[in-house]
Amino acid sequence: MVVPLLVPLLVILMQFGVAFNYKNQLTQLAAEGARMAAVDRNPGDSTALTLQNYIRSQAVGQELKNGGTTAVPDPIRVCITPGSTAGDPVTVTASVTFHWLPIVNSDVTQTTITGSATMRMEQLASKYALGCSPA
Repeated sequence: MVVPLLVPLLVILMQFGVAFNYKNQLTQLAAEGARMAAVDRNPGDSTALTLQNYIRSQAVGQELKNGGTTAVPDPIRVCITPGSTAGDPVTVTASVTFHWLPIVNSDVTQTTITGSATMRMEQLASKYALGCSPA
């Protein structure tokens, strides 16, 4: 008699755990990206690996890096919005669409989880591209 109530509760608790893990990871990735953008550093050092792609590659687990699952259909979207001069803020936002109940594919069971970080630019942006990836 208790099992039909306990199983859905456990599933819901597990999904919240996954969502909070993703939120923490996205916030950490945004903070790492904001620091790199603030000091005008692109660890990729090539045109093929933009700062946005580098930040995405640092995610733990293939689900966030590449998407393609029922819970996370698309990879992390990373946006960089810098100021125009040194001393202005640079903001990095990492977001992903998360389906709470992957079995039910509807707009009601999905949400966008976002992590964001803002830091003061120490140097003007010259080694990374502005905007969002994937577009």
